[in-house]
Amino acid sequence: MVMKTVGARIRIGAFVAAVSAMFFVGVLPTGASVEAHGSSTNPPSRYYTCRFLEPENPNCAAAWSSNSQALYDWNEVNIGDVNGQHRARIPDGQLCSAGRSKYAAFDVANSEWPATDVSSGPFTMTYTATAPHATAYFKLYLTNSDYNPNQPLAWDDLSLVYDSGSIARQSSYAFNMNLPERSGRHILYLVWQRSDSPEAFYACNDVNFGGTQTPPTTVPPTTVPPTTAPPTTTSGVSAWSSYETYVAGDVVSYDGVVYEAKWWTRSFVPDTPVINPWDTPWKELSTMPPTTMPPTTMPPTTAPPTTAPPTTAPPTTTSGVSAWSSYETYVAGDVVSYDGVVYEAK
Repeated sequence: MVMKTVGARIRIGAFVAAVSAMFFVGVLPTGASVEAHGSSTNPPSRYYTCRFLEPENPNCAAAWSSNSQALYDWNEVNIGDVNGQHRARIPDGQLCSAGRSKYAAFDVANSEWPATDVSSGPFTMTYTATAPHATAYFKLYLTNSDYNPNQPLAWDDLSLVYDSGSIARQSSYAFNMNLPERSGRHILYLVWQRSDSPEAFYACNDVNFGGTQTPPTTVPPTTVPPTTAPPTTTSGVSAWSSYETYVAGDVVSYDGVVYEAKWWTRSFVPDTPVINPWDTPWKELSTMPPTTMPPTTMPPTTAPPTTAPPTTAPPTTTSGVSAWSSYETYVAGDVVSYDGVVYEAK
């Protein structure tokens, strides 16, 4: 049986009218602020998939209708004071929502959730942390071989397949593991426990084991390229393709503009209009080939800033940059100093 793979082109017209998600802060319906922290992006979690990739999937559409704020807070499926007591705090049948009514639509048990094709054996999972934290562990569980996707997910359905142990704070993670033999639809369940707080985060990730018949996406057909056709790329950058999977740092061209991927993405058109910068996985780099315009006149060798040093009043921050404050909200491009180091918000 052929399973549907994540990757349908997003249509955001009906969604951009709703309140957009803050980059670092999500707003609960009650008005209480909580930090938004991240979610798995390969395979993409149910929340990430419904928010960015396949909002018109039947289950995703139901989730939007049930509580649209849950989709804008796709990176905030958490329990603030769980302190490792995951099984005690999250009831069977509510693992995907972390026991929170806000995300209850993601606990629906059926075979309609978009799934990512995987194979048993070596596998790399990626996680994007929109607000990095020190980590006690990332634990990944895979549903057992007798798992029924039409039954509510329970703790006894899961077997541990990976434990990262303690990790320093990072903005993105890649976990290399071996997936055991499975066939058909399954769920990779992720638990991220912070070490600097009792807070933990959760994610349900739908996968489809196709065995040896799963297309090897990492083996490009090197003998196929039509050498007689002129390339349609910009400055030698590969053209964006709806069939390709991109990860953070990948660069593509689309409609004469060069873009860089900010996180895992597939089929999301680079020039899709958005309200909030975090609503798109693409960052525009340039509109013209940078290689044809060497900056030969750029170096200001004739105008050294001899009057710049603040000899009379050294600032308390670094090089005049404002000091970071836990009470401030920062957006992409904001620059702060902390402990003698300068940082820029992504």
